[in-house]
Amino acid sequence: YEVCTEWRNAVLDEVESQRPDVVIVGNSATYDFNAVQWIEGSARIFERLSKAASYVLVIPGTPALGFDGPGCVARNINNNVQINTELCSSTNQMQDIYPITSYLQQAVDRYENVHVLDLNQLVCPDEICRAITEDGVVVFRDGQHLTDSFVRYLAPKIRSLMGAATKGDVFLENQ
Repeated sequence: YEVCTEWRNAVLDEVESQRPDVVIVGNSATYDFNAVQWIEGSARIFERLSKAASYVLVIPGTPALGFDGPGCVARNINNNVQINTELCSSTNQMQDIYPITSYLQQAVDRYENVHVLDLNQLVCPDEICRAITEDGVVVFRDGQHLTDSFVRYLAPKIRSLMGAATKGDVFLENQ
């Protein structure tokens, strides 16, 4: 889509003119690109961003839950307003994410100030994706998108990981 290319270039131009300390880039793992397209296409973007910002953090796309999360929670909540989180969970959702994360890592390895900040172990701990956390926070607002309340719930952990990343420390990459 030409409009996407125009939009992306305008955003990159703006980032270059602003020269921010940190740029955070997210992506979706659902694009049907091959390995070379993922790596080289991402590297072209990271090349520009690495020159414009002190640090660039790349957040890989999140896995899809595979079913409607809130619907599952609503169907499985008991009279005591409790839910067995296992009833609304899925495994093997990370298998589609790992290759894309690897491609992104290969692209960022070219730049000292660009890092992958993989938050998917926070979303799907132990490779199990759940519609709701043990603390009762709804994770997915549908089958793929995270709820605002879940992201806010994770904010302290994410903030800590971002701080570690911009200091050059080891941070959550394939842990």
